[in-house]
Amino acid sequence: MGFVCHRTPFVKAQRPDGKYAVVAWAHGTAAVLENCASSNTKTLWQPWLAPFPLALHGYVTFAPDYADLGVGRTADGNKIIHQYVANPAQANDIVFDVQAAQYAFLKLSSNFVVLGHSQGGGAAWAVAQRQAQKPVKGYLGAVAASPITNILELPTSSHDLAPVLSLFATPTMQQLFPDFDHKDFFTDKGWER
Repeated sequence: MGFVCHRTPFVKAQRPDGKYAVVAWAHGTAAVLENCASSNTKTLWQPWLAPFPLALHGYVTFAPDYADLGVGRTADGNKIIHQYVANPAQANDIVFDVQAAQYAFLKLSSNFVVLGHSQGGGAAWAVAQRQAQKPVKGYLGAVAASPITNILELPTSSHDLAPVLSLFATPTMQQLFPDFDHKDFFTDKGWER
Protein backbone atom coordinates (compact mmCIF):
# COMPACT_ATOMS: atom_id res chain seq x y z
CA MET A 1 0.00 0.00 0.00
CA GLY A 2 0.99 3.61 -0.37
CA PHE A 3 0.62 6.13 -3.11
CA VAL A 4 2.38 7.16 -6.27
CA CYS A 5 2.59 10.89 -6.95
CA HIS A 6 3.05 11.00 -10.70
CA ARG A 7 5.27 13.51 -12.38
CA THR A 8 3.83 16.72 -13.75
CA PRO A 9 3.14 16.81 -17.49
CA PHE A 10 4.90 20.20 -17.69
CA VAL A 11 8.39 18.92 -16.96
CA LYS A 12 10.26 16.52 -19.18
CA ALA A 13 11.70 14.04 -16.71
CA GLN A 14 12.07 11.01 -18.92
CA ARG A 15 15.58 9.66 -18.78
CA PRO A 16 17.56 8.78 -21.94
CA ASP A 17 16.55 5.13 -21.46
CA GLY A 18 12.85 6.11 -21.63
CA LYS A 19 12.26 5.48 -17.92
CA TYR A 20 11.20 7.95 -15.22
CA ALA A 21 13.32 8.84 -12.18
CA VAL A 22 12.01 7.44 -8.88
CA VAL A 23 12.17 8.87 -5.36
CA ALA A 24 10.83 6.91 -2.42
CA TRP A 25 9.39 9.31 0.17
CA ALA A 26 9.49 8.04 3.77
CA HIS A 27 7.04 10.19 5.72
CA GLY A 28 7.33 11.34 9.30
CA THR A 29 5.13 10.09 12.11
CA ALA A 30 1.44 10.20 11.28
CA ALA A 31 0.40 7.98 14.22
CA VAL A 32 0.52 4.27 14.94
CA LEU A 33 -2.96 2.96 14.19
CA GLU A 34 -4.22 1.25 11.05
CA ASN A 35 -6.35 4.14 9.82
CA CYS A 36 -3.44 6.61 10.14
CA ALA A 37 -1.73 5.73 6.87
CA SER A 38 -0.59 8.60 4.70
CA SER A 39 -2.53 7.07 1.81
CA ASN A 40 -5.73 7.42 3.89
CA THR A 41 -5.51 11.21 4.06
CA LYS A 42 -6.63 13.67 1.40
CA THR A 43 -3.35 15.56 1.65
CA LEU A 44 -1.17 12.42 1.50
CA TRP A 45 0.55 13.47 4.79
CA GLN A 46 3.24 16.13 4.52
CA PRO A 47 2.60 16.68 0.79
CA TRP A 48 4.58 19.92 0.42
CA LEU A 49 7.54 18.65 2.40
CA ALA A 50 8.58 16.41 -0.49
CA PRO A 51 6.02 14.47 -2.62
CA PHE A 52 4.42 17.41 -4.46
CA PRO A 53 7.62 19.46 -5.04
CA LEU A 54 9.39 16.35 -6.32
CA ALA A 55 6.53 15.57 -8.70
CA LEU A 56 6.52 19.18 -9.87
CA HIS A 57 10.20 18.76 -10.75
CA GLY A 58 9.51 15.65 -12.77
CA TYR A 59 10.21 12.82 -10.35
CA VAL A 60 7.81 9.96 -9.82
CA THR A 61 7.50 9.94 -6.06
CA PHE A 62 6.47 6.74 -4.34
CA ALA A 63 5.39 6.94 -0.71
CA PRO A 64 4.87 3.56 0.93
CA ASP A 65 2.73 3.05 3.98
CA TYR A 66 4.56 1.39 6.85
CA ALA A 67 3.33 -2.02 8.06
CA ASP A 68 -0.07 -1.70 9.79
CA LEU A 69 -0.60 1.83 8.54
CA GLY A 70 -3.24 1.31 5.86
CA VAL A 71 -3.47 -2.48 5.99
CA GLY A 72 -3.89 -3.84 9.50
CA ARG A 73 -4.40 -7.55 8.88
CA THR A 74 -2.66 -10.30 6.97
CA ALA A 75 -4.49 -12.27 4.26
CA ASP A 76 -5.46 -14.87 6.87
CA GLY A 77 -6.81 -12.24 9.29
CA ASN A 78 -3.93 -11.91 11.76
CA LYS A 79 -3.32 -8.43 13.17
CA ILE A 80 -0.26 -6.57 11.89
CA ILE A 81 1.35 -4.36 14.54
CA HIS A 82 3.01 -1.10 13.52
CA GLN A 83 6.54 -1.24 14.90
CA TYR A 84 7.01 2.45 15.62
CA VAL A 85 10.53 3.65 14.77
CA ALA A 86 11.72 0.11 14.24
CA ASN A 87 13.78 1.53 11.41
CA PRO A 88 14.86 -1.79 9.85
CA ALA A 89 11.19 -2.82 9.55
CA GLN A 90 10.30 0.46 7.82
CA ALA A 91 13.38 0.07 5.58
CA ASN A 92 11.99 -3.26 4.39
CA ASP A 93 8.59 -1.63 3.79
CA ILE A 94 10.25 1.01 1.60
CA VAL A 95 12.43 -1.39 -0.39
CA PHE A 96 9.68 -3.96 -0.99
CA ASP A 97 7.13 -1.32 -1.93
CA VAL A 98 9.50 0.42 -4.36
CA GLN A 99 10.23 -2.94 -5.99
CA ALA A 100 6.49 -3.61 -6.27
CA ALA A 101 5.92 -0.19 -7.87
CA GLN A 102 8.76 -0.77 -10.34
CA TYR A 103 7.23 -4.13 -11.24
CA ALA A 104 3.74 -2.62 -11.66
CA PHE A 105 4.80 0.50 -13.58
CA LEU A 106 7.24 -0.57 -16.27
CA LYS A 107 8.13 3.02 -17.21
CA LEU A 108 9.81 3.55 -13.80
CA SER A 109 13.58 3.49 -13.67
CA SER A 110 15.14 0.51 -11.92
CA ASN A 111 17.21 3.08 -9.99
CA PHE A 112 15.81 4.96 -7.02
CA VAL A 113 16.74 7.16 -4.09
CA VAL A 114 15.09 7.42 -0.68
CA LEU A 115 14.22 10.70 1.04
CA GLY A 116 12.80 10.68 4.55
CA HIS A 117 11.89 13.03 7.38
CA SER A 118 11.66 12.32 11.15
CA GLN A 119 10.38 8.73 11.48
CA GLY A 120 10.89 8.50 7.73
CA GLY A 121 14.39 9.94 8.14
CA GLY A 122 15.21 7.00 10.40
CA ALA A 123 13.67 4.68 7.82
CA ALA A 124 15.77 6.25 5.03
CA TRP A 125 18.87 5.88 7.22
CA ALA A 126 17.96 2.22 7.76
CA VAL A 127 17.60 1.64 4.00
CA ALA A 128 21.21 2.82 3.66
CA GLN A 129 22.28 0.48 6.48
CA ARG A 130 20.29 -2.38 4.94
CA GLN A 131 22.17 -1.89 1.69
CA ALA A 132 25.41 -3.02 3.39
CA GLN A 133 23.86 -6.40 4.31
CA LYS A 134 21.19 -6.97 1.68
CA PRO A 135 22.13 -4.94 -1.41
CA VAL A 136 19.24 -3.83 -3.59
CA LYS A 137 19.95 -3.40 -7.27
CA GLY A 138 19.25 0.15 -8.38
CA TYR A 139 19.54 1.80 -4.95
CA LEU A 140 21.48 5.05 -5.39
CA GLY A 141 21.39 6.54 -1.89
CA ALA A 142 19.34 8.17 0.83
CA VAL A 143 18.75 11.58 2.35
CA ALA A 144 17.73 11.32 6.01
CA ALA A 145 16.31 14.60 7.33
CA SER A 146 15.87 14.79 11.12
CA PRO A 147 16.15 11.02 11.53
CA ILE A 148 15.16 9.21 14.67
CA THR A 149 18.02 6.72 14.84
CA ASN A 150 17.71 5.77 18.52
CA ILE A 151 14.47 6.67 20.27
CA LEU A 152 15.96 5.88 23.67
CA GLU A 153 18.47 8.72 23.24
CA LEU A 154 15.89 11.44 22.52
CA PRO A 155 16.22 14.38 24.92
CA THR A 156 13.46 14.46 27.49
CA SER A 157 14.67 17.31 29.69
CA SER A 158 13.36 20.15 27.52
CA HIS A 159 9.95 18.62 26.90
CA ASP A 160 8.14 15.56 28.12
CA LEU A 161 7.93 12.93 25.42
CA ALA A 162 6.93 10.09 27.75
CA PRO A 163 3.14 10.25 27.10
CA VAL A 164 3.60 10.30 23.33
CA LEU A 165 6.22 7.55 23.32
CA SER A 166 4.04 5.46 25.65
CA LEU A 167 1.10 5.76 23.30
CA PHE A 168 3.15 4.89 20.23
CA ALA A 169 4.85 1.95 21.98
CA THR A 170 1.59 0.44 23.27
CA PRO A 171 0.67 -1.68 20.21
CA THR A 172 4.13 -3.25 20.20
CA MET A 173 3.92 -3.87 23.95
CA GLN A 174 0.59 -5.64 23.44
CA GLN A 175 2.15 -7.86 20.80
CA LEU A 176 5.20 -8.73 22.91
CA PHE A 177 3.36 -9.14 26.22
CA PRO A 178 -0.14 -10.65 25.80
CA ASP A 179 -1.12 -9.68 29.37
CA PHE A 180 -0.35 -6.00 28.73
CA ASP A 181 -3.57 -3.97 28.87
CA HIS A 182 -3.57 -0.42 27.53
CA LYS A 183 -6.50 0.39 29.84
CA ASP A 184 -4.06 0.28 32.75
CA PHE A 185 -2.41 3.40 31.30
CA PHE A 186 -4.95 5.22 29.13
CA THR A 187 -8.55 6.32 29.56
CA ASP A 188 -11.06 5.21 26.91
CA LYS A 189 -11.19 8.76 25.53
CA GLY A 190 -7.40 9.01 25.45
CA TRP A 191 -7.10 5.70 23.60
CA GLU A 192 -9.72 6.71 20.99
CA ARG A 193 -7.76 9.85 20.11
